Amino acid sequence: MLTKHPFKLVIAISLTLHILPGCMSSKVDEKIQEVELENSKNSVVKNEETNLINPEQQKAIDNMNSKDAHTALSKNKLDKQQELKSSIPAGKDEYKDPEELSQYLGNLFYLYHSEKIEPKEYLDHILQHAHAEYKEKLPKIYDNQLEAVEILQELYIGQLREPIESYVITELNYQDRVGEATFYRKYTTRDNEEIFSITVIKKDGDVWKLLDDSPAAPYEVSSFMEYRQEESKYEPN
Repeated sequence: MLTKHPFKLVIAISLTLHILPGCMSSKVDEKIQEVELENSKNSVVKNEETNLINPEQQKAIDNMNSKDAHTALSKNKLDKQQELKSSIPAGKDEYKDPEELSQYLGNLFYLYHSEKIEPKEYLDHILQHAHAEYKEKLPKIYDNQLEAVEILQELYIGQLREPIESYVITELNYQDRVGEATFYRKYTTRDNEEIFSITVIKKDGDVWKLLDDSPAAPYEVSSFMEYRQEESKYEPN
């Protein structure tokens, strides 16, 4: 059973193996425990490629700081956000326009979480546009990364009461001093439940790349004028 926010769902699993307490049901914990038990039984097997979650993958899970994720959940107190119309850009080797990257990533995550894209294709696209800091959290071996992506897609979809039917992303919020920007993504399932995530992108030279994707609390949809008035509170005089 997914964790419910009043009339809304708050759930997300990112490629960086964010398996968070409270965001997923005990079924996920059971799956992880099952994998760990299997790994312990097969610890004498030297070929880590044969394990469902090998030491590299387990290290990535262990390195995740769930406290940071819960902080992300608590920070968003129904912030006002302006939702954008979908405008999926053509695939590129790199994106110098952060708005193009946000549209591209929003669609890519949607395809992955709605099982409209194969894990391998998803992983290849993610790796192409991931920041070095993002890649550091992943297993080092490609086959292990692929296994992780396959498992996470299965777990994510397995927790949904109904399939994801649509998505929307919000306008970018820039943090110029650190060269980062964030945007929210909202999925809507067939039974009208809503699932929220926040994505962080970071500038690397003149190219924007994926830095993080995490669970988020619901936001309040605002009109263009309301959104600009809210933003002006934080603009320097």
